[in-house]
Amino acid sequence: MNPTNGKDNKYLYLSPGLSLSIDFSGNLIFSPKISIGIYQNKNFVNMTFGYVSTVTGEDYSYYYIEPQYGFLSDPSEIKKLQLFYGIGLGVAYLYSGKENKFVLKNSLFGGFGLFLNTSYLFDEAEKSDIGLQLVFPIPLEKDYFDWKM
Repeated sequence: MNPTNGKDNKYLYLSPGLSLSIDFSGNLIFSPKISIGIYQNKNFVNMTFGYVSTVTGEDYSYYYIEPQYGFLSDPSEIKKLQLFYGIGLGVAYLYSGKENKFVLKNSLFGGFGLFLNTSYLFDEAEKSDIGLQLVFPIPLEKDYFDWKM
């Protein structure tokens, strides 16, 4: 089974990831995450759980949960390159010494293994960031790998 071949395939996966990004105030942000999802016929849906924290600059952090949907592109004519694209919409729990609150969060991403990622929090401060995210999807199906030549 090969996720890029477009054949009728379906599998459950677990996908850990790490992200480094910069928000539009210039703060460096670190974010680990874990997703569990289903991939079928070049489409995926997953639930992502993550934590975001500034490394430099303004001090803020939040936890989030975000359902995501995406798809695998058709191969390009030139390099036969395929990329995953997706969108997420979820909820973030912001906490600080002053105030704790829930806000909406969305994200857009694209890539294959290494993703360009952007996110936006619907808050009075309107926190947005853009960066790179490294993910490692792990199939949870025991017969995913076909070792026959």
